[in-house]
Parts: sequence; C-alpha cells; structure tokens
Amino acid sequence: MPSNRVATILTITLLSALGPASHAAEASSFYQCPVQIDLQEQQHRLTGASVFDTFPSLRELVPDFMGKVQRWTIDETIDPFLVCRYQDVKHLFVIHAKGAKTCEIGFSPISAQCFSGSRAP
Repeated sequence: MPSNRVATILTITLLSALGPASHAAEASSFYQCPVQIDLQEQQHRLTGASVFDTFPSLRELVPDFMGKVQRWTIDETIDPFLVCRYQDVKHLFVIHAKGAKTCEIGFSPISAQCFSGSRAP
C-alpha cells in the first residue's frame, strides 16, 4: 500500500443495534454506519463509505449508481466489509457485514448500510 494511502484503521465491534437483527419470518442481517461518531469529545459526521471484499485487501467493490444511491449486489463469493469515513477523522470505521446481500449509500441525507433481508430492521 502506498504510504500516502496508509490510514489508521479503527475497527469497532458493533452491538445489536448495528449488528445482525432478527425478523419474524427469517433471520436477516443489517449493518449501518453511524451517522455521527464522538471522538475526544468532538462529534464527526459521516461523509462517505465504501464496500470492500475481505478488508483490508483493498479490493474495493464498484457500485451501481442509481440516482442519489450507490448500490452493491453482493454474491456468495464476497466477504463484505462496510468502511465508513467521517469528517476530520483519519481513522476508518470498519464493519464486517457478514451475510449481507446488498449494500447501499444514500446521499440525501447521507447514510450507509448493508443488509441481507429487508432494507431496514
């Protein structure tokens, strides 16, 4: 990895609110970038996200562009990781979106999530 692209990676274990969620009809997974994080008593807004196969391999997946949404369709050969970026933060918030079949980033307002069943829990 080129030195100018080196970033400190902040991996966070997510609690049930952001991790797999159960639904009555079937078990599904839902993962979401927090719209804001607090670091050192400062709040930082979500500014973007990417989806990688087997992070940190740097195999960034290319989305389909659908208006104000970018969408990734994940097949069974991909082990998806949702990588969240925040304003004025060099760290990356990395979520292992195990079992996700679709990932989306919306821009109005900004949001980023991956899921296997319905879009939201």
